[in-house]
Amino acid sequence: MTGDTHYDLETLAELAEGLLDAATALQVREHLAICDPCGESLADLAAVREVLAATPTPAMPMGVALRIDRALAAEAQSFRGGGIGLVEAPAWDDIMRDAPWETAASLPEPEPVLPEPEPEPEPVPRLGVVGDD
Repeated sequence: MTGDTHYDLETLAELAEGLLDAATALQVREHLAICDPCGESLADLAAVREVLAATPTPAMPMGVALRIDRALAAEAQSFRGGGIGLVEAPAWDDIMRDAPWETAASLPEPEPVLPEPEPEPEPVPRLGVVGDD
């Protein structure tokens, strides 16, 4: 990009977060090398990011937390009462019968391969003593 065309803040933010594909990121970086306004926008985004990172996250208001807890409890109760939960437990034995790890266990174990015994060494003939050499 050259001339009066600039990247929007969303694209610059995606570049800063590493969310752009390699080709687009290269294109934006090449543009940033020649475009001061886009470089200033990227610097502004970095400053905002630092401010947001330093800002403490507020606690959830107690009323919201209680409403969420009540909604979760009601949903759990509807499962116990037959609501949208499962009517009956799945037949796991039937489902898992064809699983590869199940069928491998039913195959007979191969007989262990025993190493062949080493042959006994041949006896070394006893050498006689030669005297008076």
